[in-house]
Amino acid sequence: CEDSKGSSGHMCAPVHECFMALLNEWTHFGNVVLPRDTMLSLAEEAAKAAEKSSGGIPSFAMSWKYGASGFAAVKEQYEKMLSIVPEPHLSQWKEKMGIDDASLSKLSSPGDKEKDELTTMAESKHQANEEMKDASNDEKKEASKGVEPMDIDKTDKP
Repeated sequence: CEDSKGSSGHMCAPVHECFMALLNEWTHFGNVVLPRDTMLSLAEEAAKAAEKSSGGIPSFAMSWKYGASGFAAVKEQYEKMLSIVPEPHLSQWKEKMGIDDASLSKLSSPGDKEKDELTTMAESKHQANEEMKDASNDEKKEASKGVEPMDIDKTDKP
């Protein structure tokens, strides 16, 4: 979950998204394969671990409310999961995660530090993608040059 510069990506979004998609798939097999309480517990642990990996900025609730870069697909998986959770379990889980209506209404808009962090993450992701494209283009150019002849010293040495 780190880019080439060693900074962590936004809540390890691709891994987080895949894990939540997996939980959602297991849920389709019914309560025998993945009981609801276990699913909610695993989702909570995943959110906390992902938040910790990003240094807590932005928080899970902040990402949920303001749609931080790279979080949309992760949020979609959580919404899919929560769509099958009955009340009062849904309200309890949302409250525990800080994404219930009352908690979200208290959450102020991202401060300068959070905005800077979100901007930096988006720029780092874009820069990493550009660097990968450049490296790929360089490799293609080298491959298209073909093999260069070797310079062989034909003089005899004693």
